[in-house]
Amino acid sequence: MRPQIIRSLVLTTGLILASAVATAHTVPAKDAVKFRQSAFFLMGSMFGQINGMAQGKVPMNEAALKSSAANLNMLIQLPFHAFPEGSDEGKTKAKPEIWMEAKKFNDAKEASQAAVAKLNTAVAAGNLKDLKALAGGVGKTCKGCHDQFKQ
Repeated sequence: MRPQIIRSLVLTTGLILASAVATAHTVPAKDAVKFRQSAFFLMGSMFGQINGMAQGKVPMNEAALKSSAANLNMLIQLPFHAFPEGSDEGKTKAKPEIWMEAKKFNDAKEASQAAVAKLNTAVAAGNLKDLKALAGGVGKTCKGCHDQFKQ
């Protein structure tokens, strides 16, 4: 698939997910696992492109970078609405600690959101000199959350 089509598909899916969150603010337990997995998949796709450029493994494309950073900044808001009580069953890798240590999970969420916002602000302003460090900060917060709260 062409990168432009993939970006459009990701953005459209993200907007659909965002509108679902805006109307329901919490996702019903029966839909939560699929919702958050979809959001995390999209986030991984966006961050993969950003991190590839930051590490020099993907050719730098400032327009694609700005688009991916903006999409990631929007997407990072979505999955955390999809951890209601009772959504720890089924095909999920969510650890029980998410619900048992809700404050710690919330802190990890906020750290990830702040790191992504910082990255997006720099990229949107065209400040790419610290891209590798900013992408590393995002990766660190994602890994920290995965290590604590994902099987």
